[in-house]
Amino acid sequence: MPGQIAASPVNVTPSFVVQAKLHRPRIVSGLAPLLRAQQRLAHDLDRPFTLISAPAGFGKTTLLSEWLRVTARPGAWLTLDAHDNHPVTFLTYLIAALRTLFPAACPETESLLQLSNLPPLTAVCTTLNNEIDNLNEAGALKNGERFILVLDDYHHITDPAVHQIVNGLLLHPPRPLHLVIGTRYDPPLSLHSLRARGDLVEIRSHVLRFTSAEVATFMQTTVRVPIDAATLARIEKMTEGWVAGLRFAALALNAETGDHPHFMTGAAEHRFATDYLTVEVLAHLPAAMQLFLVQTAILERLNGALCDAVIADSASTESSQQRLEWLAAEGVFTLALDEQGQWYRYHSLFQHLLREQLTRHYSAEQIAALHNRASAWYAARDLVEDALHHALAADDVSGAARIIETHRRQALNVSQFQRLEQWLKLAPTHLLETRPGLLIIEAWLLAERWRTADMNALLDRIEALLPQAVLSDMERTILESEIAALRSDYCYSIGDRAGLLRFSRHALDIAPMTLSYVRRFAWLNYLAALHLHGDLKALDDALHISLREDRFHGDAFPISPLITHCVVSWMNADLTTLHQSAQHLLRLTQERNLLNEQGWAHLYLGCVAYQRNDLDGAFQFFSTIVARPYGTHGHAFWQAAFGLAAVYCAQGECERAQALSDSLRATAWEMGGAYVLAEADALAAFVALHCRELITAQRWVETYDRNQPMAPMSMFYAPPLVLARILLDLATPQHLVDAEAWVWRIYQFACETYNIRVQIETLALQAILQERNGNRADALSSLTAAVQLAAPGGLVRIFVDLGAALRPLLAALAEHTNTSELVQKILAALPPAPAAVAPPKPLWQLTAATVSNPGDHNLFIEPLTQRESEVLNLLAQHLTASEIAENLIISENTVKRHRANIYQKLGVSRRREALRVARALHLIAAP
Repeated sequence: MPGQIAASPVNVTPSFVVQAKLHRPRIVSGLAPLLRAQQRLAHDLDRPFTLISAPAGFGKTTLLSEWLRVTARPGAWLTLDAHDNHPVTFLTYLIAALRTLFPAACPETESLLQLSNLPPLTAVCTTLNNEIDNLNEAGALKNGERFILVLDDYHHITDPAVHQIVNGLLLHPPRPLHLVIGTRYDPPLSLHSLRARGDLVEIRSHVLRFTSAEVATFMQTTVRVPIDAATLARIEKMTEGWVAGLRFAALALNAETGDHPHFMTGAAEHRFATDYLTVEVLAHLPAAMQLFLVQTAILERLNGALCDAVIADSASTESSQQRLEWLAAEGVFTLALDEQGQWYRYHSLFQHLLREQLTRHYSAEQIAALHNRASAWYAARDLVEDALHHALAADDVSGAARIIETHRRQALNVSQFQRLEQWLKLAPTHLLETRPGLLIIEAWLLAERWRTADMNALLDRIEALLPQAVLSDMERTILESEIAALRSDYCYSIGDRAGLLRFSRHALDIAPMTLSYVRRFAWLNYLAALHLHGDLKALDDALHISLREDRFHGDAFPISPLITHCVVSWMNADLTTLHQSAQHLLRLTQERNLLNEQGWAHLYLGCVAYQRNDLDGAFQFFSTIVARPYGTHGHAFWQAAFGLAAVYCAQGECERAQALSDSLRATAWEMGGAYVLAEADALAAFVALHCRELITAQRWVETYDRNQPMAPMSMFYAPPLVLARILLDLATPQHLVDAEAWVWRIYQFACETYNIRVQIETLALQAILQERNGNRADALSSLTAAVQLAAPGGLVRIFVDLGAALRPLLAALAEHTNTSELVQKILAALPPAPAAVAPPKPLWQLTAATVSNPGDHNLFIEPLTQRESEVLNLLAQHLTASEIAENLIISENTVKRHRANIYQKLGVSRRREALRVARALHLIAAP
């Protein structure tokens, strides 16, 4: 069913976020160069950006950690790694870091990450910047105060999309943010522009180098044995003030015995040989510790339990946690990542050298075994990305596939579609094509993107694989329930009511309660199926049963049944119940922080207001959705766009409606996809219909596929009804014949699907057609039936939007005792009747040759709009389209559209004929 629910609460940090990455490493250095750099950092906090760029081993992390510890400003920390090279992952961690300071930060940005398609990065960046900028207004900071956000190890980032996000924060810096980036080399950001603006503070390796005096002080306080001046001079020459080199030298000296350390001779006579010194340091450690260091070098982050699992050393009497604590205490290039000392990491340079030792002394099979044990540990704790990383490092693609298949259900339950898509991209194509458990993820992604035909074809492929697939009984049942739920969605899209009922019921019968997303999906379609079959008693019972599942499934589950209740109430033309259900839905989505789902509540509240002729109220609800094109589900957004355009047209603001249509066409190109572009085309036709621009509307009619199956018309806008309205307004004999047949077909479908709202509109359209054919009695009968159906719900605009053609029929019904109140409301809402004039000739009869009486202004079918009159007068001045556009400050395409409408209304095809007819009708002055 359109508008499936993809919900998870905002302001809740996802479970897959590794908390250790959000902690400032626990380092206290007191090193003189870093103290100098700290002073500079504190002095330049009023600028928005600090870049600390230096090669490995210069103390960048130490500097930032120590500075963040001592500064009075609020600070957040994020350590980046290679897994963060995706905009969704990066933003998820960025928001998690911000929430260590501001627990409610960036809910709108987070809601964008929950959509099945990530919106254009420009929209994401704008939302992120605005939300960070508003932290001051939310009272999270003292007046004018800045907070610090550190992105450490930024050199791991290579994805251009992530760079674009960070660049957005720098080029348009939020007022309270001071961003600090620690990196080994300059990132591809707009550093030249930032320098020119004076927004950039730079700290580079020369600032972090030790002076001669500082080298002497460091070595004398770190090394346990006396050091003579010659040794100090040699160390300074080899290290060139590089702090990592000094630390290696200190460790090597502390490990040596005798007066003349041999590492100062031989190979070390050359530029400082850190790999040589690493071997020296390792050689003086106990054998068990050497083994521990080399085997755990595969890990980006170290935890006692994780290391125990990887090294699998049951004979050791010392735990991995004790070893990590000792390494950190002894300064052996091991950093504590949290205050509790549970997570650690090796210094990157040290880890690189350890990995060289690993590849030198271990076979590929032994290294793969280490990775597999790490993968199993992470998978058991639902840290899927880390588990996949190690499985693929072990070249265990089947193991990686099993991890995805095992964890996909949990990700699906909380609507992590972007994450699921990232997992699929890791699977080799040949593996993807043979595993139903992976292909079903692709099917869900297609469903979320409204590509139901492609989804259905993929389901055929999945079912063909099932007989040969090695699956447990539960795995097979789960897959079958997913296939059934997805099949029901395809049936809805093609109007197959029997299939919709059968598949959705089967999915509910077999799907375990743990599959909350599948059950939400199936309930939505099952409830729709019951309504389309007219089984209202079963529908009411099923609705209550579905709501009772809330306790099994968490915050998002009841949204689906409530949306279905709104859909049913709308189709029943029951505005009172619809208003109550939509208000309930709005309260629930607000209480549970389901921002994306609030759009559905606003949509149906807007529908109620519009049909009650409360145009101001409808504007508020529809515009709330349209203002957030990527902040709600696509169907809700486009339906709200139709509603807002209808409000503009009802208020006589056709130009605003046309501007809305034009702007949303650009949005449609950004969103991409055939469905979205079709919606934009339909919106243009919808606006053209309401604004009486029949040429534009006719173009859409010519492209509309009338042979496609009718789908349930359950929202504000329904393409078949717009087609009927346009055919009626085109008013050629053939168009009227087509309109009559088409309206009857829609009416029959509405009766079959128990859609009272559509029955009302088609009966009113039939009344207009019957009146045009001279069948007043039949017309009054049809309109009476329409009004009787509309009266309980109080629908007004459904009649008003059909225009003045209904006025004489409504007037004839005004004395009807059962419907007079509603009829009077409709008549009052209709625009004032024009003065009595001769009826206009239909468009198909109008040509320039018919203009025989210059005083007859009623020959053309409809008046020109104000803008069309302006364009006509400028045409009379022999201006080109581009000159008119410049004069009126509109686009050239808009001028051409107005010109085409003028020609159509005057019944001409060229400028010269248009000017002659316009002068004959006194629309412009004679030359």
